[in-house]
Amino acid sequence: MRISLIDKMEELQKLEAVWTDIYERDPESHFYLSWSWLEGYLKRTDDNWQILVATPDGASEPVAFFPLRFALRRNSKSGQFSNGYAMAGNYAADYTGFLCLPEHEDKAIPAFATYLRQQRWAYLKLDYLRISDRRKSLFVDGFSKKTFRRQNFQRVNKTDNVNNLICPYVDLADSFDDFLAEKLSSNMRQKLRRLLRKVEGNEEFRITHANAETIERDTEILNGFWKLQWGHRKGTRLQAILRSNKFMLTKGFEAGTLFMPLLWQGDRPLGVLGIFTDRVRKEMLFLVGGRDQEFNDFSAGLVLHAHAIRHAIENGYKRYDFLRGNEPYKYSFGSSERHIECLVFSTRNGLNLGGKLAEQSIATVFKQATEYHKERKLKDAEVAYRQIIATQPNHVGALYGLGQLLGAKEDERGAAKVFESLLALSPRNRKAWIRLGQAHQKLGRHDKAVEAFREALAIDGSLKVASYGLARSLAELKQTREAIEVLQKLLRTAATAPEERMVMNNASSLLSKLRPGPVHQHPLFAPEIPARQPVIFIGQNPCSSLTAKAPFKA
Repeated sequence: MRISLIDKMEELQKLEAVWTDIYERDPESHFYLSWSWLEGYLKRTDDNWQILVATPDGASEPVAFFPLRFALRRNSKSGQFSNGYAMAGNYAADYTGFLCLPEHEDKAIPAFATYLRQQRWAYLKLDYLRISDRRKSLFVDGFSKKTFRRQNFQRVNKTDNVNNLICPYVDLADSFDDFLAEKLSSNMRQKLRRLLRKVEGNEEFRITHANAETIERDTEILNGFWKLQWGHRKGTRLQAILRSNKFMLTKGFEAGTLFMPLLWQGDRPLGVLGIFTDRVRKEMLFLVGGRDQEFNDFSAGLVLHAHAIRHAIENGYKRYDFLRGNEPYKYSFGSSERHIECLVFSTRNGLNLGGKLAEQSIATVFKQATEYHKERKLKDAEVAYRQIIATQPNHVGALYGLGQLLGAKEDERGAAKVFESLLALSPRNRKAWIRLGQAHQKLGRHDKAVEAFREALAIDGSLKVASYGLARSLAELKQTREAIEVLQKLLRTAATAPEERMVMNNASSLLSKLRPGPVHQHPLFAPEIPARQPVIFIGQNPCSSLTAKAPFKA
């Protein structure tokens, strides 16, 4: 069994027909693995999703799919980054799992586990997993207890004690009358009949279904009700949830998989339900609802669910799924329970398998490292730079940033070693030559500093900081004549930028020490202090054009 990876939408879209065929043939498929839902959701999310594809050896068509999302997180104590996987539909899907042709699950599902064991990650988070015990065993058995820690997590809302790993559903009868007779108590049966007669036999009330002209309005009504009822409990996540609700409902409507009934009293909306429809599995799935909290004559939600169940039966659906959460009202319709899992595998040492970052996360970690560097969070930046270099020893940007950071910490030996490694990869990196020269200067290795500054000037002869650095080390080596020549040549050039003027000030001061007497400078150079007044920098590298602590931008 071959496992391949798809992480580009254009590649995934080529598999729509195969995906749909497997979905129709897989007895364990569910709506959140359908093409219409998952493709729409992935388009809205970031670029971190990955689909594992299982194809038998010698075959051309896949037989199984495993939708995942690649993730990156950071340990706040150690500062170390690690990678992980979550289910692709997480945060929006009530259920997750595999798609697999049943005759291939014995090989395809263990192959997924084998592939993942070979990747670099520290955790594998399987939230809201809805699969059979058989499929779970085929996958779970691929992760040894010696290497991995396995944990099951509960998802109980402490405020109202709702267990989100319990999913009530009701299997429907062939007719609505049979459903009422078989599933409901006599009291509930009479109550529903009375409520439906009241609504449907009274011109004051009406039930409408969202259509192309009303979908935007109806979605706003639902979100408005939901916000009033639950918004105070969602905090800063509220707006993101409302946007997600609107997107998923609108996308479902466009795909023909949304049923949205609204109950009205005249022009006043009393309640609305958002329900997904799955014609393949013959299921309707209640996603979200809202009602007017000030209307207390009867239960708008109860009426709308009864209306939706009757609609489902009349249109050939066999199951009405209330999805996650065991709220009491869901049991009014004779519901059964489905139990799902939140399962997490993690490495026992908390680090990625193999001890290195996943290659696809390097760019993100480097970006974060440079942000830490700019913010002067040098310890955090160093950890990130070193993790990158451990994974990609030839990463020029991380090498430069680490060398610069070590120099700022006065670890000149470490800085010199890093810049030497960098220059072996990028010998024309003039900034690295200058940094190496400065490190050697601070270590008193002026012969090596001279070599480094000469290399920088061979690449770009206009580098004032390199010229000054060269003259300074020549002077330390008692090569005064050449030092004076270098300084004189430097002072005949123009200086416009503030950092260039500071270098020129330093050069003027050094020249006055090496050759007392008037110093003649370029007419455009206007030093901020008299040229004959010596400026001595004690304990500070005067090559200031590159002493700023901002990281290198690769």
